[in-house]
Formats: sequence, C-alpha cells, structure tokens
Amino acid sequence: MFFVPEIVLGELYSGAYWFAYVHNSTKYLDRYDEFRRRYQHALLSCDADTAPFYGAMYAELRSKGQLIQRSLVWIAALARQHGLTLATIDGDFSRLQDFDFERW
Repeated sequence: MFFVPEIVLGELYSGAYWFAYVHNSTKYLDRYDEFRRRYQHALLSCDADTAPFYGAMYAELRSKGQLIQRSLVWIAALARQHGLTLATIDGDFSRLQDFDFERW
C-alpha cells in the first residue's frame, strides 16, 4: 500500500497548472484529477498531530544549519507521524536523523 501527502499532490498540481499555462494543455491536470479521484483513500493530510513532528524536525535541521524546503519537512513529518518509509528522489531527506526513507 502507498500513501501520498496532500502537499505532494499540491506540488504536482502546481507543475500541471504551469504546463497548462505554457502549453495551453490540460493533459496533466486531467491526469492528476483522475489520480485524486481514484486514490482519495491514500491521501494524507497534515493535522494538529503532525505539527509536533514538524516542529522537532525543523528545529533539528536548523540547529545543524541544514535547512531544507519547509514543504519537505511537512512531508517528512507526515511520514514520521504515521510510521511510514518515504520513497523519494530527493536527497535532502538524508539531513534528518533517524528518518526512514528510500531513494528511488
């Protein structure tokens, strides 16, 4: 089973809207709309319980002078909150101690 943070879906949509603007095509918007409908059950949302995970991870990174994009910290916080391994191509997650992720 897999899960997708809603933050990631937002990032995908931002690219799709940019593509639509530049190329006058809704190709990616249509695909992400279908993905969202089909996998609604797999979307993870940040909530009040996510906030302490985010705060701890951000403070850890800040104390080491190794900040990453805040959206990535929220994604990592969701994974840690739910005890999930994050699959990513982004090496920035390696800056977090004791964080389960796999580079894809």
